[in-house]
Amino acid sequence: MLADSADLAVEELTGTRPHEPLTVSGLLGLEWWKEDRVERDVVCGMQVDPAKAAATSEYQGKTYYFCAKACKVKFDANPAQYVK
Repeated sequence: MLADSADLAVEELTGTRPHEPLTVSGLLGLEWWKEDRVERDVVCGMQVDPAKAAATSEYQGKTYYFCAKACKVKFDANPAQYVK
Protein backbone atom coordinates (compact mmCIF):
# COMPACT_ATOMS: atom_id res chain seq x y z
CA MET A 1 0.00 0.00 0.00
CA LEU A 2 1.42 3.37 -1.05
CA ALA A 3 -0.83 5.73 0.94
CA ASP A 4 -3.36 5.28 3.66
CA SER A 5 -5.54 7.76 5.50
CA ALA A 6 -9.00 7.92 7.03
CA ASP A 7 -10.41 9.17 3.71
CA LEU A 8 -8.22 7.45 1.14
CA ALA A 9 -6.47 4.18 0.50
CA VAL A 10 -4.27 3.75 -2.58
CA GLU A 11 -3.71 0.09 -3.20
CA GLU A 12 -1.79 0.12 -6.46
CA LEU A 13 0.11 2.67 -8.54
CA THR A 14 1.29 1.75 -12.03
CA GLY A 15 2.38 3.63 -15.13
CA THR A 16 5.03 5.81 -13.55
CA ARG A 17 7.30 6.11 -16.59
CA PRO A 18 7.22 9.39 -18.59
CA HIS A 19 4.34 9.56 -21.10
CA GLU A 20 2.80 6.35 -19.76
CA PRO A 21 -0.80 6.49 -18.54
CA LEU A 22 -1.14 6.49 -14.78
CA THR A 23 -3.43 3.91 -13.22
CA VAL A 24 -4.40 4.24 -9.58
CA SER A 25 -6.72 1.78 -7.93
CA GLY A 26 -8.57 2.03 -4.65
CA LEU A 27 -9.63 5.66 -5.03
CA LEU A 28 -13.38 5.15 -5.40
CA GLY A 29 -13.53 7.61 -8.30
CA LEU A 30 -11.59 10.44 -6.65
CA GLU A 31 -9.38 12.41 -9.02
CA TRP A 32 -6.94 13.94 -6.53
CA TRP A 33 -3.92 12.82 -8.56
CA LYS A 34 -4.74 15.03 -11.54
CA GLU A 35 -2.38 17.96 -11.63
CA ASP A 36 -3.97 21.39 -11.71
CA ARG A 37 -3.26 22.55 -15.23
CA VAL A 38 -2.95 26.24 -15.97
CA GLU A 39 -2.45 27.85 -19.37
CA ARG A 40 -1.22 31.33 -20.14
CA ASP A 41 -3.47 33.72 -22.06
CA VAL A 42 -1.07 34.70 -24.88
CA VAL A 43 -2.74 38.10 -25.33
CA CYS A 44 -2.61 39.53 -21.78
CA GLY A 45 -0.33 37.01 -20.01
CA MET A 46 -2.90 36.05 -17.36
CA GLN A 47 -2.97 32.48 -16.00
CA VAL A 48 -6.13 30.64 -17.11
CA ASP A 49 -7.66 27.40 -15.83
CA PRO A 50 -8.67 25.62 -19.07
CA ALA A 51 -11.85 24.31 -17.44
CA LYS A 52 -12.92 27.86 -16.62
CA ALA A 53 -11.59 29.74 -19.66
CA ALA A 54 -13.88 32.48 -20.97
CA ALA A 55 -13.01 31.48 -24.54
CA THR A 56 -10.73 29.27 -26.64
CA SER A 57 -9.28 29.34 -30.15
CA GLU A 58 -7.56 26.71 -32.26
CA TYR A 59 -4.50 27.78 -34.23
CA GLN A 60 -2.04 25.51 -36.03
CA GLY A 61 -3.35 22.47 -34.16
CA LYS A 62 -3.02 23.98 -30.69
CA THR A 63 -5.76 25.19 -28.36
CA TYR A 64 -5.31 28.63 -26.79
CA TYR A 65 -7.23 29.64 -23.67
CA PHE A 66 -8.35 33.17 -22.82
CA CYS A 67 -9.34 34.98 -19.65
CA ALA A 68 -11.91 37.09 -21.50
CA LYS A 69 -13.68 37.14 -24.87
CA ALA A 70 -11.89 40.40 -25.69
CA CYS A 71 -8.53 38.57 -25.60
CA LYS A 72 -9.91 35.91 -27.97
CA VAL A 73 -11.09 38.61 -30.39
CA LYS A 74 -7.61 40.21 -30.42
CA PHE A 75 -5.96 36.80 -30.90
CA ASP A 76 -8.31 35.75 -33.70
CA ALA A 77 -7.64 39.00 -35.59
CA ASN A 78 -3.90 38.21 -35.82
CA PRO A 79 -2.81 34.94 -34.17
CA ALA A 80 0.72 35.06 -35.58
CA GLN A 81 1.34 38.23 -33.52
CA TYR A 82 0.79 36.28 -30.28
CA VAL A 83 2.25 32.87 -31.14
CA LYS A 84 6.02 32.71 -31.09
